[in-house]
Amino acid sequence: MTKGFDKKLPGVTAQVFLEDVEYDLTELFDSLKINEADVTGDLIEQPGLYAYWAMLAEEANSIVDNCRRRLELMESILDEEIREDARNDGEKITEKLIERRMVQEKRYKERHQEHLDAKRDAALFGIGRRSLEQRMSALIAINSMRRAEYASVGREANQ
Repeated sequence: MTKGFDKKLPGVTAQVFLEDVEYDLTELFDSLKINEADVTGDLIEQPGLYAYWAMLAEEANSIVDNCRRRLELMESILDEEIREDARNDGEKITEKLIERRMVQEKRYKERHQEHLDAKRDAALFGIGRRSLEQRMSALIAINSMRRAEYASVGREANQ
């Protein structure tokens, strides 16, 4: 019998993106299931599943870093443009003025949203990696319990 998490999460999108590739996190839920009839097979499969989802998590973290750098670059460009415009208009330049104008800029909003989306996706992939670590612990525990049961049955038969 295969057991696992079969709940649907209300309001949670199961699709995440790395670059332009879409991943469906419902595949992760399937990967987390444990087949009680074939724990050995699940133990053999576990390293590959973990490697797959861990690599996706690391790639997602790399994308977050890239998005953060693009956001910082955009902030720098906009800071310079806003300061120059304010100087040309004879306005007093304050950090608050720069900040207010920057967050109103469409280019900033797009980069900021891109960064937020990347952070969300990376967090979801990280949850996947940690979930597979928990699956491994569960597989080891199940296997240990079974060995203890077999040893107990063997001792009872020898008495």
